[in-house]
Amino acid sequence: MTGTPEEVVREFVRRINAQEVQGIIDMLTSDHVFIDACGDTSSYHALKTGWSAYFRLDPEYVIEPDEVIVSGNTVVILGRSKGCYVVDGKRRPPYDQPTVWKAVVRDGKLSLWQVYSYGPQSKKE
Repeated sequence: MTGTPEEVVREFVRRINAQEVQGIIDMLTSDHVFIDACGDTSSYHALKTGWSAYFRLDPEYVIEPDEVIVSGNTVVILGRSKGCYVVDGKRRPPYDQPTVWKAVVRDGKLSLWQVYSYGPQSKKE
């Protein structure tokens, strides 16, 4: 994708909100690293399965940006993540929590996507 780092990240968020797994994967560099709110990492090769599994677990997941901060190729989003987990076929109560995301854009693709959450979903049990 061409565009500024902010435009690339906004398109990535749009694809996440639309749960377009292949569209998400198409926006990643081959050496992409995903870091979740617990600090666990996934590489490019695991992410198609990972995103698909996450959307099955949280079929209502959306990112709602409030503020976007850009410094060179790094983009930080301050906003909210919302959704509702489905575990063993049972819908859990919906959540709405403050979240921060960090992205690094290289050649129109994301080489890093890192999630920082402050709510209970980010705690390891």
